[in-house]
Amino acid sequence: MCRIAGFLDYHYKGQYEMTETVVRMRDTLTYGGPDDAGDWIEPARGLAFGHRRLSIIDLSASGHQPMRFHETVIVYNGEVYNYSEIRADLEREGYAFDSGSDTEVILKAYDRWGTDCLHRFRGMWAFALWDGRTESLLLCRDRVGVKPLYWYYKDGLLIFASELKAFHKHPGFSKSLDRHAAQLYFQYGYVPAPHAIFQHVRKVKPGHLLTADRTGAIRDTAYWNVKECYVRGFSEEGRREWNQKTEKEIEEELEQQLIDSFKLRLVSDVPVGIFLSGGIDSSAVAALLQTRSGQRLKTFTIGFYGKKSYDEAPWAGKIADHLGTEHVEHYFEPKEVAEILEKIPLLYDEPFGDSSALPTYLVSSVARRHVKVALSADGGDELFHGYGFYRRAFPTWTHPLIRWMSGSRLKRIVLDPLEKKFQAERVTAFYPSRLRRALALFREVDFRDGWDIPSGLMYFDFISYLPDDILVKVDRATMGVALEGREPFLDHRLVEYVTQMPIEYKFRNGVSKYLLKKILYRYIPEPLLRRPKHGFSIPLDDPEYRGKLEALFDHYLSEDRLRRTDLIDLGLVRRLLGQWKAGRIRHDKLWYILCFQIWAETYL
Repeated sequence: MCRIAGFLDYHYKGQYEMTETVVRMRDTLTYGGPDDAGDWIEPARGLAFGHRRLSIIDLSASGHQPMRFHETVIVYNGEVYNYSEIRADLEREGYAFDSGSDTEVILKAYDRWGTDCLHRFRGMWAFALWDGRTESLLLCRDRVGVKPLYWYYKDGLLIFASELKAFHKHPGFSKSLDRHAAQLYFQYGYVPAPHAIFQHVRKVKPGHLLTADRTGAIRDTAYWNVKECYVRGFSEEGRREWNQKTEKEIEEELEQQLIDSFKLRLVSDVPVGIFLSGGIDSSAVAALLQTRSGQRLKTFTIGFYGKKSYDEAPWAGKIADHLGTEHVEHYFEPKEVAEILEKIPLLYDEPFGDSSALPTYLVSSVARRHVKVALSADGGDELFHGYGFYRRAFPTWTHPLIRWMSGSRLKRIVLDPLEKKFQAERVTAFYPSRLRRALALFREVDFRDGWDIPSGLMYFDFISYLPDDILVKVDRATMGVALEGREPFLDHRLVEYVTQMPIEYKFRNGVSKYLLKKILYRYIPEPLLRRPKHGFSIPLDDPEYRGKLEALFDHYLSEDRLRRTDLIDLGLVRRLLGQWKAGRIRHDKLWYILCFQIWAETYL
């Protein structure tokens, strides 16, 4: 895993120093790539690439980036786990290799197959590739959006980077707040793709390839779309294929898909560990891998002194003991947590309001003392019907009115008026998260087309909440301590299989993750796993943290500071603060505002 940055200035006439600029951009991201740095420029084209490296595969200097082959140059962040298989195919076609890196495999796969090479890759990536033959710049992001990639285009200047921090180091970057994106942040707690917090900036969408040609025209192409997988599952042919299988056959197929996906994420030339919260998903990763490993795998969990209601560490420890992993458990004092409260929002170069970023950063810091790669378990909820919201919403949303309201009626009667509220000059209210998700879902899915409600909800979370919240959280938290995070549940072959699977194998008789649990209970006794879902969480509303949090609220949410950003209704903030101090509400909405204010004072 690494960090990339660069630009293509169609009107470059020597008005700034290119090498100095791209070095400043790339070195802003040093913490995510401390092992090596490189740059490449083509002044005649106004083109510059910068790279910071975190060495995971082929630790030698031969893996240095930017990397060149003939007229093609690449900077790349991520891992293509099946690179050895692709390399063997290329060698059979006469290609020779100078390194053991997956970067060189991507470069030569593109030389051989063009953009069709993307369909061969299994992994996570964001890369920029210059094709000198066509004089085109390609920006590509992996299918699910594990790795981030931003781009900016204005007045003939195209800038790209893994993080927005790098954009501020380019003299041509016009830093103007996108107020609509800010409004979206206050409703979701994150800025959904393709939007970004600054004007003229966008995120490359998951499964998309951007091509900027020699004229400055930019083409956005989807090379993979999870919606097509769901639709195939709903089709007559798809249903017929599933109906021909027994439940036992499907269980065996799913287990093999899980094993293949999980094992592939162990490919590395450095030590690998597993985040183990003790929940279903992380336990599945640990169980399926440890039982097939010839050595004890390292697992990591965290806890908080004196907080049994938030503490999953004892359960994670029992599961680790049962599996025989080499388990690392670390408990944090309230003072340690309080000290990083103000730091966490700065890891995120857009406003980011998910407070579980705190424990994710803490468990990453613990893991980094022992390994350089850690497997997470994100995506299990979105694939296997894991969130309680899916189950609670089902009885209401099966009403025939839902199908009648789908499409243009819903848009005219409900969505358009609410959209106007989201675009108001100031935030005057926070809409319930269920309402926001439901409304956004109806924009994506027409329930007259055969969709069932749970699948629609899972689909929307997979394309929005997962890449724009969960994966952003994990990427920035792990990169903040120079740790590579990997996502075993998000192999595209596993995703394609599960999204086509009938809903009754994910949710049956009130049981979420039905088939996944059935598989897991063969590895871990059910009583060890039967408890409420927590994941890594932190008790920010408890007395030990309230003092520090209240001080931050009083400082950053002062009337003077709020007037400077001029985005949030002062009465709303006063009302929320009063309710929180009286113990009537949780910190969530105030945390959204706090994170925005800290971000604004740093980057605006």
